[in-house]
Amino acid sequence: MSIYWRNGFYRTSVNGNVHRVSGHTVDRDTWDSGSSAGPNEALLRYARAHAGATARQVVPNAECPVCGQPVFFYQNAHGSRLFFDELGPPWPKHPCTAFSANDLEAAEVIAPTYADLRTQIQYDFVQLWAGSDADSTFRRRYGRERWDVAVVSACYSNMNGTVLVLSGPGPYRYFLAPDTTQLHLPQGHLVTINGNSVSFVSPIELQPIELRLERASAKRALHCMVGMNLVEDTAE
Repeated sequence: MSIYWRNGFYRTSVNGNVHRVSGHTVDRDTWDSGSSAGPNEALLRYARAHAGATARQVVPNAECPVCGQPVFFYQNAHGSRLFFDELGPPWPKHPCTAFSANDLEAAEVIAPTYADLRTQIQYDFVQLWAGSDADSTFRRRYGRERWDVAVVSACYSNMNGTVLVLSGPGPYRYFLAPDTTQLHLPQGHLVTINGNSVSFVSPIELQPIELRLERASAKRALHCMVGMNLVEDTAE
């Protein structure tokens, strides 16, 4: 048996009322089933793994207050709210709430974070159950490639610009930007990446932003973070 800790989150009822669910443990023993055991479809549906292309890698963090479908929910400190069907460009807004206004006050910023990422065991289990290519599903639905999801590990700014450090499958990735105005991202914030392009929902304006940044090596990023002049990458 495996016990996972789920961080507290906000849930919206069908009447539009928002309440906070405290952090709690979740029993996920079926995730650890051996390869000889078939996927538990009921568990996967309960975990909303079937909801969409992005949901196969990231857990939706809310339910639509109108139709009850799983969505990705963003809310800033001013009470503005956005619901997305998927993460990343073209950032499809959930149709039930795409044009509705809400003046609900909020005490904190709410957005999908690293806590919503599935573990590798869960991801492999979902892929086995889904039996389809998530990239093809996304491309067919939105007419473009699905971007990878990453997590903000750190965001440093100094006279040289900004260094964005992202983690995810594989090694850390480092990006440089001379303009710091749009890159104030908190640790744990989810972003999507495609080559040198990074796209995310601003935690303040709640607007999707797409930036083309400069990819850097760890050595060059470190030089920038400590305030030294940027140096050219050299072959090892």
